[in-house]
Formats: sequence, C-alpha cells, structure tokens
Amino acid sequence: MIRKKILIIGSNGFIGKNLKNNLKKKDKDNRSYEYCYLTREKVDLKDKLALKKYMDIEKPNIVINASGVVGSSILNEEKNNNDIFDENVFILMNILECCQETNTEKLILFSSYRLFGEDVREYYDESDINEGFIKNNTGYLESKRIQNIQMELFIKHHKMKIVCFIMPNVFGEEDKYILNGRIVPSFITKIRNAKKENKNVYIESSPNNQINLIYVKDIVRIMEQSIQKEHDNLVGNIIIFNKNGTIRIEELAKKIAEMVDYRGTIQFHEEAENKKINIMNPNVSKMDSFFPDFEFTNIDSALNHIIKSLPV
Repeated sequence: MIRKKILIIGSNGFIGKNLKNNLKKKDKDNRSYEYCYLTREKVDLKDKLALKKYMDIEKPNIVINASGVVGSSILNEEKNNNDIFDENVFILMNILECCQETNTEKLILFSSYRLFGEDVREYYDESDINEGFIKNNTGYLESKRIQNIQMELFIKHHKMKIVCFIMPNVFGEEDKYILNGRIVPSFITKIRNAKKENKNVYIESSPNNQINLIYVKDIVRIMEQSIQKEHDNLVGNIIIFNKNGTIRIEELAKKIAEMVDYRGTIQFHEEAENKKINIMNPNVSKMDSFFPDFEFTNIDSALNHIIKSLPV
C-alpha cells in the first residue's frame, strides 16, 4: 500500500500543534500516512520560491494549512488590521499556487464563524459568507473572505480538492494561556490569577453574550475523518458547530471558577451591548451530511481536563 504524505503548515501554532501531536498518534496502528511539518523557522511562507522548493522535495498528497496571522491585534500587538490582512492573503496565494503546481490532491483550510458578520440572519449557511457586516478583527476576517473567493476559483479551475472548516471558539491544549488571548484561556488565566492574589474578577463583556465552544481534539478528529474521506463533494466551506456547546459568558466564567475553586466575586460589564445571538443558529446540514455520527466532547469534561493539566 502506498502511504500518502500529509503536510501540516503552521505546526507550531495552536491548531497546528494539536494536529501534529495527535494525528500521527492516531495513525500509528495502520500507518496509512507519512507526516511532515512546516514552521516559519523552516520556510518563510511569504517566499513562494522557498515554499515551492520545499514542496517539490516533500511532494505532499494532502496539505493542512494551519498557518497565518490569526485573531485580532490583541494577540498580535505588533500588527495592525492592514498588516494582518496583507500577510494572510499573501501567504494564502503562495500556498494555493504551490499546491496546484505540485499536484497536491487535497488542501484543508480553516476559517472563523465570525466571518458571517454582526448582522447574520438566523439559520445562515455556507452561502452567506459575504453577506454580513464585519465590525471587529477586520484584518483577519476580511482575509478569510478573500480566502473564500480564491478557494472557489481554484476549485472551479483546478483538479485539487479544497475544503475549508468554518469554526467557532476552539479551545484546548497548546493555546496561549494569557490574559488577552482567546476567550477560554483568557478566562482561565484571569480567574486563576485572581484566586492566587485574592482579588475579584472583572470580565469586560455582557454576562448574556453567547459563544459556541469546540474542544481542539474534536477538530483533530474531524481532520482525521476528512483525510480519510475521498468523496468528490467534500469540497468548499463546511460550518462546524457544536450543538451542545453554546454557553453564556457568565455561565462559562462560573464553571471555570468552580473548577479552579475560586470563591471570589466575578463582575461583568453589565452595560455592554448584548451581541445578537443569530450567530448561534447556523444551518449545519452540510456538517451533518459529512459527519453524521460525530459526537463532540462534553465541554465540562474538556474544561476540567485542561485546567487540571495546567502547571500550578
């Protein structure tokens, strides 16, 4: 049996590192795939010639792109929205062109459900990407809209299969547990620090805002299934949404507080605008058709496991 080679680009990032740590482990019994990992230390993705040379040598059958400048300028303080947009679009085009030129069979991309905008309609689906108004993180999200346009063009004009998973708030191991990071690690860090310092916690958000959470190891399992699926129609955008993962900000903070045994006061920005909750009501029929038996990890179990694994 010919083993297929999988290239994970951005294997030192949050998603990439989890893919690196878990995909190979899951495949150890049947050894169907060979893995290679690309980081910015090996190749500058803005240098197309260097990327093409690397891919000519490795000849990957499947490429998973977990690279790029993610999130907002809070996580990337040295870059403004224009920098984030320009760098992401430039890197994307280099990856698309190099995949096409090296006859890559399948390219897997990622995007955010915030791409659908602030005024998303209820039961929106993958066709609504360009409809909504983007208010925050414009550099990152607008670059993902360009990604969508370029992906559709490459699917139409080339043989390569491209699929993009549009995800809500992913959390888990290998993230940056800092105060101004993503929601879950930020809350955990803030509440743990408050416990150590015997202080109150202030969260600058309405307690009634809702988010949808997915454990990062569920994304790994979805990638595992996506790699194995050879359906011709496993292309384009797919909204990934945890039907049991929607939670209010206040509820999330209280769960974390209980898990770290924090007994102080948690205050919220009561006057903050409540975000519209239509974003919590997507049409996930495409996800259900491709992953009909998929079960997401229980959020409480995942949070508890992560908190217990963090250094004291």
